[in-house]
Formats: sequence, C-alpha cells, structure tokens
Amino acid sequence: MEFTLHAARHPEVARALAVHEERLNTGIAGVLARCLERTGRAPEVSALTLARLVAAFFEGLTAMEVTHTGDRDTPALVHRALPHLVRALSRPEEQKG
Repeated sequence: MEFTLHAARHPEVARALAVHEERLNTGIAGVLARCLERTGRAPEVSALTLARLVAAFFEGLTAMEVTHTGDRDTPALVHRALPHLVRALSRPEEQKG
C-alpha cells in the first residue's frame, strides 16, 4: 500500500508499477483461463479483467488482514470466497457465445 501511495505521488513510479501489474495480471489471466478450461468453464469477462478483479480482491483482503489483526476470518476469506468470485464471473463452456 505504501508503494502504491508513493506511486500516486510520483508519475514515473506509477508507470513502472503499472507495467509490473500488467505483467502480473497477464500471467494470472493465463493461469485462470487454463484452470477454467480444464473445468469446462469460460470467463464471462476477459481473462485479463478477471485477473484484475481477483488481484484487487486479494489485495483488499490482504489490507484487511493488516487492520483486523487477530481476526481469523479475514485470511480464510480468500480461500472461501475466491472460488465463488471466479465461478460468478464464468459460465459452463457450452454456454459460450
């Protein structure tokens, strides 16, 4: 979070961070697309958009862990809720199109 705030104040850092995040999200998108394909599902949004949403979800919950110390539910939310998020944004392959 501190680095993101630093990037918000320094455009050159923001550009570098954006490049890094796009590389990361592109990699996550590939993994998600392969996982969905193996389970007979297709994303309702682009794989890259789905990756961005998953990353934002994970980052938000990670931030909550910092502020909700001792709350055992926050770390577990990633494992419990992430599959539901992905399922909500995908459909069975035969419904593609």
